Amino acid sequence: MILSKYKISAFIVKHRGQAIFGLFFIAFSNIAIASCSFYNGATSEVRKDINFGSVIVQRDSPVGTVLATTSTGPYHNAYPFFGCNTSWTYRWTNEIFTVLSPMTNRIYNTNIDGIGISTNNESNTYIVPYDEPLGANNYVFIPRGMRVRLIKTKAGAVGAGNLTTGRIARASIVGNFYTANITLVGVNTIVPVACSVTSASINVPMGDGIPMSTFTGPGSVAAEIPFAIELNCDANTRVQVKLDGSPHASAVEGVLALNSTPSGTMAKGIGLQLLHNSTPVKLATNITVGTVTNEGNYSIPLTARYYQTGASVSGGVANSTATFTLTYN
Repeated sequence: MILSKYKISAFIVKHRGQAIFGLFFIAFSNIAIASCSFYNGATSEVRKDINFGSVIVQRDSPVGTVLATTSTGPYHNAYPFFGCNTSWTYRWTNEIFTVLSPMTNRIYNTNIDGIGISTNNESNTYIVPYDEPLGANNYVFIPRGMRVRLIKTKAGAVGAGNLTTGRIARASIVGNFYTANITLVGVNTIVPVACSVTSASINVPMGDGIPMSTFTGPGSVAAEIPFAIELNCDANTRVQVKLDGSPHASAVEGVLALNSTPSGTMAKGIGLQLLHNSTPVKLATNITVGTVTNEGNYSIPLTARYYQTGASVSGGVANSTATFTLTYN
């Protein structure tokens, strides 16, 4: 409300039948009465609940790995819902987890060792905590919500257990009232997995100068080379592996296409087949390879070989690439 140059121009005091007339002026010049309020039907602090569920943490994941991400979604149906008619400050603060981790970029320790948490707006322009000075008659809306991430903050194994639940971050008009919050609810369990990979990159030499006479027709094979994925695991860990790559157009089980090479240098009529326990693997599918009996080293034996897919074979470079993903229970 703005009051400006209002005047009381006359007043009368009556005493014993006589009138005393006087003139009195009161002038108000541009005095603003600050008012902050909810808006567009909002009447109180808007709460948004989040839940991470079960979060698997691989022992060999590097520091800084984002383990899980969730979002609140829009606040108040993406409409503006609070503000002030004078200059004011919009603030987000952390509530439960307030101790900074050893990492940078405002990642805070949770109650689980090695697990950090970070909160930002969905456009990633602000990371909590932050202040944003705003001018008069600015009303805030949060159309895309707030994003919360769990991040690995230490090398090696992390702690296990449930995250503390409750209000993890809160917004306010500084000096006035709280406007919005993010509340962690339900069961949010950190589950460390029990293996680490000895080598994340495995080179399998297939040999040079393989005679084309080795291939006698579609389905014939050559150069069977054993190799292994080497792990270090806790006892009683159940291990699964998934092998991914570009499948050969022939659609033969476990056969990968050869990597592209400069024109005319790639071999023709063959692919590279992967096997586990002498059986062609099904690409992009989890394979249960066994359970670790004793703590320590554990090997997943595999074989690579060339497989004739065409009616004839022509010589050239014959390289292929696969990636492996491990799952532990």
